[in-house]
Amino acid sequence: MLVFIALDRADLPTWANGRPLSSRPGFAVTTAMVDAFGFDSPTEETAEYTALNICGLAGLLQGGSRLVAVADAEAEETNSEFGEVRVKAVGYSAVRSLFAPAASDPDLTGMTLAEAWDDAAVQEAIVDNPLLWYAPSEWNTLSPPA
Repeated sequence: MLVFIALDRADLPTWANGRPLSSRPGFAVTTAMVDAFGFDSPTEETAEYTALNICGLAGLLQGGSRLVAVADAEAEETNSEFGEVRVKAVGYSAVRSLFAPAASDPDLTGMTLAEAWDDAAVQEAIVDNPLLWYAPSEWNTLSPPA
């Protein structure tokens, strides 16, 4: 399953250097998400883009950033309209790409995912500060200096 995993920048070097990520929450284009957002199919490009942005927003709400890894991984679906899944342990070799914002993100402390997703100012910030694509081999440009 193609999953979107919010990352902490400090965890990225450990993961990229061989230590698998343990079980954690993630996001995917699930049946519940397709139904909630009215997508035509789970493979619709807009659905994956939406899951990417939801994952980035969830990472930001957890006090981190919108750093997201996209990986092929085993995951258990939930019935969440936002496509929340439980990702099983995954090695860095499963990563297809990384995404990070070009500039710093706003502080969303105290908001829920649903509140942030529906907030016009948050949506504007996502559009004005899009997530940029990075190859998996570029992880070191996204992690804090040692």
